[in-house]
Amino acid sequence: MESGADSHACFKTTRWTLVAMAGGESDEAREAMEELCQAYWFPLYAFARRSGHPSAQSKDLVQGFFLQVIEKHLFSRANADKGKLRTFLLTAFRRHLSHEARREATLKRGGGESILSIDELDAESWYHEQLIEGETPEHMYDRQWALTLMEKSVRSLEEQWRARGKASLFAHLKPFLTRQPEAGDYPSLENDLGISRSSLKTSVHRLRAEYRSQIQEQIEGTQLAGGDWQEEMRSLIRALASPPGS
Repeated sequence: MESGADSHACFKTTRWTLVAMAGGESDEAREAMEELCQAYWFPLYAFARRSGHPSAQSKDLVQGFFLQVIEKHLFSRANADKGKLRTFLLTAFRRHLSHEARREATLKRGGGESILSIDELDAESWYHEQLIEGETPEHMYDRQWALTLMEKSVRSLEEQWRARGKASLFAHLKPFLTRQPEAGDYPSLENDLGISRSSLKTSVHRLRAEYRSQIQEQIEGTQLAGGDWQEEMRSLIRALASPPGS
């Protein structure tokens, strides 16, 4: 993993820092809050479903939780000594589920207000596609969190390469974000792209380095300033690699 950002990470204002410090009042903080909610609703939905809640109720629980996040400025209560957004959100969501269980009623979504645009059928389809037999709710939550960070990193990287006029090159090299190319991969790429093998190898190396940097940036964006992004990355790699229920 590249370490170029290590020297200034503790001074960097992450998206979570912005939301926590601003309390959701500024336009910039609200935009950051909306982005966080949109990006990370599915790990919470998956946690609720894997915990035994029906689809419709899980959707309502997530909607109601993010309504509380916004209305009660939940992020302003973040403990800087425990600066992982992943952990903070799950702990808060568990409290929300316990509160709703005590009320013994399905959430009423804040008088009909919808915080997020969630298609229930799509959410269920995604849930069943991602479901692994025997997986605990906690493991599925962490795994979906990791996959969300990776997806955001790929999207950001794709936008950058498109802006540089290299959308076609990115599309051809995208499979190598997560694996090293083999010798047999190069002939067809040389033919399709019309560039030399040495140029291909340089492009693949650059793409993979930028991907690592994007993942680092995404992880740092979900921690309070000074958080250990490398430790968090190791945790997410374990979530992707370890067996369900571990």
